Amino acid sequence: FISTVSHELRTPLTSITGALGLLKSGELGPMPEETAHMVTIAHGNSERLVRLINDILDMDKIESGKMDFKMGRVELSGLLERSLEETRAYGEQYGVSFDFQKITVGAWVRGDADRLLQVLVNLISNGAKFSPEGGRVEVALSENESGYRVEIADHGPGVPEEFQDKIFEKFTQADATDHRQKGGTGLGLSICKAIIEQHGGQIGFGPTPGGGATFHFTLGGYEDTEVETIDRR
Repeated sequence: FISTVSHELRTPLTSITGALGLLKSGELGPMPEETAHMVTIAHGNSERLVRLINDILDMDKIESGKMDFKMGRVELSGLLERSLEETRAYGEQYGVSFDFQKITVGAWVRGDADRLLQVLVNLISNGAKFSPEGGRVEVALSENESGYRVEIADHGPGVPEEFQDKIFEKFTQADATDHRQKGGTGLGLSICKAIIEQHGGQIGFGPTPGGGATFHFTLGGYEDTEVETIDRR
């Protein structure tokens, strides 16, 4: 089933998404307003399906122990700036801005840059998605005794109490009804947890002062100046 999803669904969906993206951008010529609106909806839904397929494949790799980690020396501050750039357009859809508070020294950790970026983009996107229109997501990087701590705080409705003990479980969302307003696969936070734990770190969440939720994770510092690359399964 996973193989079929990967080859028979992801490849054509990626092609469809790319074609719709070209139409949406206007590079292939102007369209009537009603047509442009329908293309925008179709493009958004195709992107959502691609994310769902990628999340399912990632979860399958994690559970089978086949997810590769290319471990090396990674600077967290630069990775955070990159993740904010990648999510800026997503935040603009919700009218949400980002505020990054970082430490001034290099925050070096041992990790897989691509997988850590995946975690950051997921957490920051979640913060934007659950923020009120015109809201702000606050991203902070700090140093502690064991290494470094990243916090992503939003000022949305927060995490319902009855949902808090299962927030990192698979296919779980605070609003699982058919008419829920916020989309998503219900796999993102579970994948984030697995990736951070593979890095020897910890992930959690708590309330944001004044309302909202703050997700955080910690990673150990890496002092060795020699870059090390390891494939770990």
